Amino acid sequence: MVAQVDDASFIQYYPFMDKLPHDYTYYKTAFNETKEIIQDSNVIWKEKEYPYWRYFTANIALLAPDSIIKEIWNVAYENSPYSFCDFYSWIFENRFNSEYLTGAPVAYFYLHHEKPYFDSICNALYSKYDSSLIMKMRIIVTDDHGRGKRELNQLQTSRDSINQLKITSILKSLGKYPGRSSVGQLQEVAWLVIQHAPSDYQKKYLPFIEKAVQSKDLDPKYLAYTIDRINMGNNVPQIYGTQYLQENNINVLYPVKDLQNVDALRKSVGLGPLKKYLEEIKIVLKQ
Repeated sequence: MVAQVDDASFIQYYPFMDKLPHDYTYYKTAFNETKEIIQDSNVIWKEKEYPYWRYFTANIALLAPDSIIKEIWNVAYENSPYSFCDFYSWIFENRFNSEYLTGAPVAYFYLHHEKPYFDSICNALYSKYDSSLIMKMRIIVTDDHGRGKRELNQLQTSRDSINQLKITSILKSLGKYPGRSSVGQLQEVAWLVIQHAPSDYQKKYLPFIEKAVQSKDLDPKYLAYTIDRINMGNNVPQIYGTQYLQENNINVLYPVKDLQNVDALRKSVGLGPLKKYLEEIKIVLKQ
């Protein structure tokens, strides 16, 4: 449960605040908006990852007591450790980021002041990453980048076959999907290989993807894409509306089982409205 903070908690003075801009209204809005998202049981965990971070920084900017800040950090870290530490690490890529300092001065100074504390937590998380596996994933994803270029189709088919053998070996060795707990931001690499493989290969490793999503080790949208791809391979309607075909050089949406409720299903896995997706990819809806 997220710590409850009332206005009285914000009455705290820091000397440097006299020299820094502080937009109370902006952070109060961020505080309210993100608390509502975090406490909404209908919002999937993936869609709460950034709100947790925004809620955390909003409380800092509103000068909540340190004890409250630490409590919120622990709750956020428990629910979203990988993305939370990635956000934190991003801030410190440039030690004195003037843009961030201008936009969130209090949070910026607080995080620098507490850097040893947060470093110890995030370094412990990153130490669990598999460096040798990360190197393998970087090679695999590089080999996958030729996809879609006509002049490389034959070569790409060969690369796909090799990558499938590599991922099979990795899945067998790990006994699970190589997700965020193993390779961090390279979580989607194994999925790319599975998604571009023959239908039988996709079906074989679908349970790995399902378990990874259940354990918050893989973004749920990837599961939706794979389910739709398998359905399309089986010549049955897709569920989430992620797949399309080319007809006379025109992208045409593959039939969807329940168009009336597809947006609710898409939202349940963190995907935006179908109409927006069709507009972005320039896909024609014929059904």
